[in-house]
Amino acid sequence: MKNFKIISLALLVTMFSACGLFQNAASKTEKKLIGKWDFTFVKSASAGEVTQEYEDLMKELLKDSYFRFDTNKKYEINLMNEIIAGEWTVAEDGKSISTDKAESKLEIIELTTTKLVLSSKTNEDIITMYLQKTK
Repeated sequence: MKNFKIISLALLVTMFSACGLFQNAASKTEKKLIGKWDFTFVKSASAGEVTQEYEDLMKELLKDSYFRFDTNKKYEINLMNEIIAGEWTVAEDGKSISTDKAESKLEIIELTTTKLVLSSKTNEDIITMYLQKTK
């Protein structure tokens, strides 16, 4: 009986520690996300090989496009001069972003202080978005 109590206590401590780690991961991700991120490139998996012509077209289409995450959990996307705004949250493990406007999550592929790579899966395709922090 004594061993059962010790094992139960150890399991509880482990569970609470894991919850703290997840909250910590989400918090760290949120802090890195805050600010304005300019779109530098968007790639569709179905588009195939990226040509110079495709890259040039993306640069022109994405000019002045950005994704801004605010500290109050609000976001704004300007994508080809179409503004979308709403609320955002980060998953407990810090590996994805959910918004109130999108059905699917945005998977965080890479996040540094200056670079953000997001991936969004739809029924037909996988879209990868490359962003650079400006503010």
